[in-house]
Formats: sequence, C-alpha cells, structure tokens
Amino acid sequence: MTGPGLYKPCSPKVPPFNGRHFEQWQMEVMCLLRSQVYPYYAIVQAVRNSLEGETRQVLLTMRPSATAEHIVNKLNDIYGNVKTADRIVQNFYSACQGKNELCSAWGVRIETLFQLAVDRGEIDESRRNSKLKERFWRGLYSERLRTATRVSYESTDSFEVLRRKARLERKKTALRILERK
Repeated sequence: MTGPGLYKPCSPKVPPFNGRHFEQWQMEVMCLLRSQVYPYYAIVQAVRNSLEGETRQVLLTMRPSATAEHIVNKLNDIYGNVKTADRIVQNFYSACQGKNELCSAWGVRIETLFQLAVDRGEIDESRRNSKLKERFWRGLYSERLRTATRVSYESTDSFEVLRRKARLERKKTALRILERK
C-alpha cells in the first residue's frame, strides 16, 4: 500500500537484452504480453528498461509512445534470425548431437530448430512429435545409445519419453564406465 486504499502493483520483470539471444528475450516479452497479469503501460516500461548498451539506442529511433509490439518488431528487424527458411529447415534435418553434448541439451536444441521451422511455416506443427522423435534419435552421437533406445523410437512413445530414455541410458553407460575404473 502506498496510501489509504491505494495498491501499487509489482513491476513486471523482463530479462536484460544486450543484443544477444534475441529469441529468448522476445519469448519472455511475448509471454508477458499474453499473460495480461500486468497493466500494459507497465509492460512497455519494463521492455524499455530491459534494453542495455547498444540495444537501448534503438529507443532513440522510435516515438516515446511506441508500443511493446513496435519495440519488439523493431528489435526483431535488427537482432532477429536472418536465416532463410530453407537454411532453417536444412539445419533441422542435418543437426546431430555433439560428442560432449548432453541428451537433454541435444533435445532442446533440436526442438528449438524445429520451432524456428514451424514459425517460418516450413514444417507443420501437427507433425511435431514424429519429426522431433526421428531427428533426435537419428542425430544421437552414440551408436550404442541409438541401439539401446531403438524400441522406444520405433514404438508409439512420445518424443519426451524417447528423450528421457536416452538420458537414462546415457547415465547407465556412464555408471558402467565408472564401475570399471
């Protein structure tokens, strides 16, 4: 309370944005806008306050009355993904797990690539589970891990179940290696 009967709402929190990881920052802002938890004017101010360094200079090119969507669109033009739709699809279908990449990180990476392709209208969202399952399994670095998870891949298990089983198998393999030492 700031006075008799007056309530001061909390300010929304938007992570700082300095020109790196635009997609994550954009997702935070869009979720905040859709949530309708905070007054719109507070969200606009939080978006403005989240900009740091060179990105803050963008505000000087806009009207003081710019909406949150206008600010996000302007930043998208400057910092957003510039890959062509074909390149995004190619990246999705050619992606493979890195030698030292955890199964969880590999799963998130392939999901991110898939979502970029969906956002560009290149892959149908309805095929999410089957496409993610296929790319995740085929892109696994370890042949042993693919063999251990083949039944889950070929079954009606979801992508999430396959990822969990791959993580479990990877952990079992790591424990066996430690036991041999």
